[in-house]
Amino acid sequence: MKIRNVFFIGFYFFFLNLLLAQSKQVTIELYVNKIYDIETINSTFQVDGYLILKWKASEADIKNTNFTNGKAIYYDNQIEELKKHFFWMPGIEFMNKLDNVIIDNKVLTIREDGFVVSRRRFNCHFHSKMNLITFPFDTQFFEINFESFLYKKDELVFINPDLFYDKSFSGIDPEWKIKDQYAKIKVMKYKGGFFEGTNNKEDMYSRASFVIKFKRKAGYYLWQVLFPLFLIVFSSWVIFWIKSYTDQLNIGFTLLLTVVAFNFFSNSLLPKLPYNTFLESVIILSYISITSSIILLVYRKTVKKKKLLIYFKLGFPLVFITAIIVLVVLYFM
Repeated sequence: MKIRNVFFIGFYFFFLNLLLAQSKQVTIELYVNKIYDIETINSTFQVDGYLILKWKASEADIKNTNFTNGKAIYYDNQIEELKKHFFWMPGIEFMNKLDNVIIDNKVLTIREDGFVVSRRRFNCHFHSKMNLITFPFDTQFFEINFESFLYKKDELVFINPDLFYDKSFSGIDPEWKIKDQYAKIKVMKYKGGFFEGTNNKEDMYSRASFVIKFKRKAGYYLWQVLFPLFLIVFSSWVIFWIKSYTDQLNIGFTLLLTVVAFNFFSNSLLPKLPYNTFLESVIILSYISITSSIILLVYRKTVKKKKLLIYFKLGFPLVFITAIIVLVVLYFM
């Protein structure tokens, strides 16, 4: 049994190496100058960076190349002319871009030994799905994906992806802080032979994904949203100490309307989500707390039991604080 397993493992690696040998191997690297214009509502961000591709050219590609000091350099329009002579290039596509990619500069360097380096500086808006359930204490993964537009996995495969970024840009957006970054290679499967109009069950393409992990700085939301919101809720407990029943109701409804205003503010910061974020759950809890205090005051007035105020004075703070702890456990633990 062990010999059979060794045989199958050896055959698998042999077959895998054979496929890789038939595919053009392209090293891909991404250098990010800056990420800015991060929009939570649209789940978008803008990137200014450099895309670097490296591969080995065939003898047919370089036989007519004129080298100077061991290399040939082509710029912008010269690269387009080189394509017309069927010089092999990866044909890279920015997969999750939202608009046209602005290319500021392009340069292609070919060495006499056939080593090719393609560099381009680009600026583009990208879309990356955000998970906002723990907003405003959320962590997001901003992903930039590249695939070949022309070549499937058996023709082109990305290798050795690497991601660099200018550390000075980490403070460019006061709301976000970079926590980590990494690059990976994935295989994307497209069913139905869509790209070639064939009846193939699926087409497979090599994809390079570059991911930067951002942590939201929650200071603004702590002091401008949550802190005032908690003050409003704490103020609602004061109505149990006021003797005038009319004043109790007036203050309760006024505070309830104030929480409604906070809800409108939080909605303007987020897209229409099918789930509640942590902030929205806290606002809903505030609704419940203030509304319950008004309802129970009316109930106490109806049944004329003054002793209930003692339970309200102690019970509301205890229940609210316990509910906040439960929310923290549910969302973050």
